[in-house]
Amino acid sequence: MAPLVQAAFHRFHWSRCSQQELSRYLHSYDCLRDDPFAHDWPALPQLPGLHYSMNEQCRFDFGLGYMMCTAFRTFDPCKQLWCSHPDNPYFCKTKKGPPLDGTMCAPGKHCFKGHCIWLTPDILKRDGNWGAWSPFGSCSRTCGTGVKFRTRQCDNPHPANGGRTCSGLAYDFQLCNSQDCPDALADFREEQCRQWDLYFEHGDAQHHWLPHEHRDAKERCHLYCESRETGEVVSMKRMVHDGTRCSYKDAFSLCVRGECRKVGCDGVIGSSKQEDKCGVCGGDNTHCKVVKGTFTRSPKKLG
Repeated sequence: MAPLVQAAFHRFHWSRCSQQELSRYLHSYDCLRDDPFAHDWPALPQLPGLHYSMNEQCRFDFGLGYMMCTAFRTFDPCKQLWCSHPDNPYFCKTKKGPPLDGTMCAPGKHCFKGHCIWLTPDILKRDGNWGAWSPFGSCSRTCGTGVKFRTRQCDNPHPANGGRTCSGLAYDFQLCNSQDCPDALADFREEQCRQWDLYFEHGDAQHHWLPHEHRDAKERCHLYCESRETGEVVSMKRMVHDGTRCSYKDAFSLCVRGECRKVGCDGVIGSSKQEDKCGVCGGDNTHCKVVKGTFTRSPKKLG
């Protein structure tokens, strides 16, 4: 890597398509779901510049002997960190970044967000808090039970300067459009596989894709399809749509953002209610009706 960054970052931007794709699939990236672990690392200072002078930061950036440039007498030292070597004190360098927040810039003053200011307790540390919930969005299905979401931001206020971030989920969801579809035999997972018949080639050939339920329960909210022609099972590298059944063997589980969520027979996410032997949701097996009758079949007469 180059020791000195000379490019201007304002020349590089996210495209609208990249932004939309990242926002759409970020929640499904398993690599971001690492479990936190206990550690005995020393606590970081609220403002790192409290421990490093401008001269020390210059040595970190450019090497031994460098120190804060004093050739510029009129500039705010917190705007950008300028450094020079005693052998050539009027040749100043910068990496186009400000000194670390907390760096002393004047008697009793410190750099903060590019400005030399007096530090106050409310500036040093601020815990985050949740803002209001957004309205629920549209349902993921028009029938057959879908999912709709609402979100919230940790911006009331944002955490700052080592403050704690908000605890809890940034999204909430509800079931919606639970009425049966006109075609009661339609398979939602099958529809998703069939959509790739014309677009997804495997082995340099097109296939008719059928739904496949992965044997690993952790993979059942990923879209796997089976070729009708060859029997090969292929991952489509995407999650199934929200509201897809996790398993054909379980009528009370739905995929939500790539994870299987249990749904009670009462249609409530996380509910433990089940149908009893009589088919009553949350029942106690006392409402069954015994139907008795006699069926007599007479043989047909020959001739």
